[in-house]
Formats: sequence, structure tokens, C-alpha cells
Amino acid sequence: MNKINVEPKSITISAERTITVPERTLNVESVQWNTIDDSFAKRLVIRVNGQLGFNIEGAEYEALGQWTDEDIKLQILAHYGFIEA
Repeated sequence: MNKINVEPKSITISAERTITVPERTLNVESVQWNTIDDSFAKRLVIRVNGQLGFNIEGAEYEALGQWTDEDIKLQILAHYGFIEA
């Protein structure tokens, strides 16, 4: 997906549960993403800027139906509270 610009925002990445690493903060001014769609498991993995990510699973996955890049962009904006610039 092509890069989209968003209003600058700081996002804190929590430490992983299994690895002892400190929290860190990312300053985000633009967003790029890629997706991994596992239709058998009803899971869509969305990776944002190579460092952030979240999953859409189960009923939420089914509700997306045949999704487009625009749908994924809206999911990212809503999940992180970004505002497109």
C-alpha cells in the first residue's frame, strides 16, 4: 500500500509479555501497511510501519467481508486514533 500522511502522533509500544524489553514511543507522521489474510483461521493480521500491528479475528473478520485497501486504512485510522492529513 502507498504511504498516507497522518497528523503527527506518538504511539507507545508495550513490552512483549514473553521478552523483557522496555516500552518505547514511536512518532508517527505517515502510515504504510501490509496484511496477512488467513481465511481458514478467520484472522487478518495488519502490520503498520513494520513496527505496529493488530489482528482482526472471528466475527470481526467475517463482518469485513471482501475488504479493500480503503477498508484497511479506515481500520488503522480507527485502531490508533490517527487523523489523515
